[in-house]
Amino acid sequence: ISYNSTSGVQSGEEMSASTTLSITGLKPFTEYKVSVSAENGVSGLAGSPESRTVSMTFTTQEAAPGPIDSGVNIKDAVLSWDPPSEPNGVILYYEVRIYPEGSNGEVITYITNETSFDANLIDGLEPGRHSVQVRAV
Repeated sequence: ISYNSTSGVQSGEEMSASTTLSITGLKPFTEYKVSVSAENGVSGLAGSPESRTVSMTFTTQEAAPGPIDSGVNIKDAVLSWDPPSEPNGVILYYEVRIYPEGSNGEVITYITNETSFDANLIDGLEPGRHSVQVRAV
């Protein structure tokens, strides 16, 4: 049994006398091609290797996105960030949480499809220091 991701990132080969084999360690949201070849080792009359091989292609399920790659950059209250290097699926949106520092102020949550936004446009954002958390969803 051989397998490889169609992007060429990951591949492997396993020999087995069993009719089942589990392949572990596959990356999420990745297309793979698996080929199974049969040999009995008794006779050379079985035909060409291609005639003894069956292949199938499948895509592994999505998983939670990886972390945002870089810290949040703030310039003139415009926040920006890099998307995850391994999104592990389709990024639906980014959730930005803004926490007022040193007070019991309300956490402001902002949803965006972009990798930046202008914090000046948020109603209720008080002047002062804030902590920011960004996550991909």
